[in-house]
Amino acid sequence: MTALRVEGISASSVSRITKELDEKVSELLSKPIEHEIPYAFIDATYLKVRDGTH
Repeated sequence: MTALRVEGISASSVSRITKELDEKVSELLSKPIEHEIPYAFIDATYLKVRDGTH
C-alpha cells in the first residue's frame, strides 16, 4: 500500500473494505427511489477585476 502512500493497512484489509463498500453500493442502487430528492447545483467563477487602483 505504500504506492498509495498509505501505511499500516494491508492489501487484504483494503480488499475486505472494498468488498463491503461494493455490497452497500449495490444495495443502494437496487432500491427504488421512493420520493423526490431536491438538490441545488451551484457553479461559480471568481475573477479579480481590480489590481490596486486599476
